[in-house]
Amino acid sequence: MSWPEPQGAPHVLLPPGTDIRAVFTHWLARAAAQGWVAQPPLIGPAQAFTLLTNGERTVTLSAVQVGETPPVWAAALEGDLWSHLRRRAAARP
Repeated sequence: MSWPEPQGAPHVLLPPGTDIRAVFTHWLARAAAQGWVAQPPLIGPAQAFTLLTNGERTVTLSAVQVGETPPVWAAALEGDLWSHLRRRAAARP
């Protein structure tokens, strides 16, 4: 899976019927091979989320179910928000 580079957070619409648990397992294994450490993913009936860190970098991988029959998932990888919040917290007296 490659992430396109649209405006804003990289995102992808997964094929109908995708098993989100299997996709997250695959993506997190690939991230670990690149040195990222992932929190155990939280996966519910219509959403999934995990936090990944690599040194000072932090990103979130999240997905929401946008269709029901068959399930259709949209996923996003977000890093800018976490970097911004970390810089702001470090600048506080």
